[in-house]
Amino acid sequence: MAIVDSVLAGRLKTIFDTMDSSAVGNAPKDNQWLAEELAKAIDDQIKTASVLPGIAVSIPSTSPAGTPSQGATSATGSLQ
Repeated sequence: MAIVDSVLAGRLKTIFDTMDSSAVGNAPKDNQWLAEELAKAIDDQIKTASVLPGIAVSIPSTSPAGTPSQGATSATGSLQ
């Protein structure tokens, strides 16, 4: 599944609304909280993406003078 803008936008709005409403309460959210929540939301969206077959892939060699391996994805996969 591709990243869905409306899903990410909804998640971000919830984060911003939570931050705004916490400013009125006794325990306001700080920038560290905001950064962590945004990172989680973006990470979750990326992990739901699919990798389609046929995408070019280059894997670096493990030896200093080696040549990278070239190829392409052969099936649908997911990011982990």
